[in-house]
Amino acid sequence: MNKETEYDERVVAKSKAQEIKEGMVSKGGVGSPPTMPAPPPPKGQGDNVVKDDSSQLKSLGSKKTAYPNATGVIPGLLETIPNQYKDRDYQVTFTFSEFTSLCPKTRQPDFAEITIEYVPDELLLESKSAKLYFFSYRSEGSFAETITGRMTTDLVDLLKPKRLTVIGNFNPRGGIRIVVNSTYVRDKGVVDPKSS
Repeated sequence: MNKETEYDERVVAKSKAQEIKEGMVSKGGVGSPPTMPAPPPPKGQGDNVVKDDSSQLKSLGSKKTAYPNATGVIPGLLETIPNQYKDRDYQVTFTFSEFTSLCPKTRQPDFAEITIEYVPDELLLESKSAKLYFFSYRSEGSFAETITGRMTTDLVDLLKPKRLTVIGNFNPRGGIRIVVNSTYVRDKGVVDPKSS
């Protein structure tokens, strides 16, 4: 080992020791920029951390998902969780792009994107249960307008939101696209979406 190599090793060892002392250990080894340590949380923060209770949920986290295969819509699949921030208004949006149902006359499949927008009050919609609820429409023979209206009723009955909109954007059949917009506003009921 020559003096130059010996000197380089001592400098590297000294700088490593300094990094460790300052709490900035490099993950990449010699020559890598040091990684800064995370600052400690400010005093008082973390004391009021909100925890969600999922103990009552049946579908989320189950080892095997039981997809509905019964004929007809099953609103009982929908589940809720408590809204931890009910003291403030905010909007939640769900978009389900793989919705299918059947034409009530021809029994041909209809495809749609369903969007749910709502301002919650006490309860939030759990997303996996919403997916299973949407799947229960796969064998349902209903028109686009009926489906969108039924979803609005089922969700308002369950969530009791401050405001809720269901938009059914159905793929074209016979060259015609159908978009149904059903809006509910508390104390007004189902309203004209353009006036709400």
